[in-house]
Amino acid sequence: MANAIRRALAPVVVACLVAGCATSKALRSGKDAEQLQDYDRAIVEYTKALRGDPDNREARQLLERARVRAAADHFSRGRRLEAGGRLDEALVELQLASELNPNNQDARDALESVRTQLKNKVAVARDGKTELESLIDRTRNLMPQGQDLPTDARLPAWLT
Repeated sequence: MANAIRRALAPVVVACLVAGCATSKALRSGKDAEQLQDYDRAIVEYTKALRGDPDNREARQLLERARVRAAADHFSRGRRLEAGGRLDEALVELQLASELNPNNQDARDALESVRTQLKNKVAVARDGKTELESLIDRTRNLMPQGQDLPTDARLPAWLT
């Protein structure tokens, strides 16, 4: 009877040990990534650790710290890109910052600012003109549709 219980519990014990090793490995990898200031990778590793052990308070705290640091990193990168006029790239970075740390009002404000700038941005064609200026140039000498004179029409005598 005791042997049967041991045989039944053996896979459970092995599974717990494997899960514990995987959690420890993920925590170590996360800490290594954080030390290299690769906060996005640290988030991935700490998330793996929490999946293996959802009650691990250390992993939860480390994940939160990595999220805040990653958000700050993306925020500063987004601001630099915005200052350089690379609004599309800035938008992506600021969205990441805002999602990683939703409590950061500065990131949300900067994100809204970049979105507004993108909406108001005037597209310039290759020849240095806006789309509207190019359209005006193309249509300047065109007759409006429906305003063509019939071919057999004659002008009044007083106009000739």
